[in-house]
Amino acid sequence: GSQQKNHGNFLAQLETMMGAVKKEASALEGMKQKLKDMDELKRSFLELKHKYKQVEKENDDLQLKLKDSDQQCKDIRVDFQRLNDFFNTEKNKQVELQQANTRQWRASPWRRTSSGRSRRASPS
Repeated sequence: GSQQKNHGNFLAQLETMMGAVKKEASALEGMKQKLKDMDELKRSFLELKHKYKQVEKENDDLQLKLKDSDQQCKDIRVDFQRLNDFFNTEKNKQVELQQANTRQWRASPWRRTSSGRSRRASPS
């Protein structure tokens, strides 16, 4: 009787211990899964960090290109203004020459008539 009771207690203790081991094993599996998740997060983080550095470098390159383009635009504007000033100066010279020629022609004693023949204009 007593031996059977001890045997029953022993089995109950074994069952309790087996339950605790199963619970511990389950907790360990949960920790193992969390570690896998952390490794995945770490991998994703490193990948994103790498992509961020690439994008940052591309952004820096674009900033340099933008500065270069701005400088080229400024240079072109300066050249354009110089050409515009030159054109206006030459245009003004041409207008002055045309006006001088017109005055000279009007003052000339030799002008064409409306029929196209040359005749000496009578001096005024």
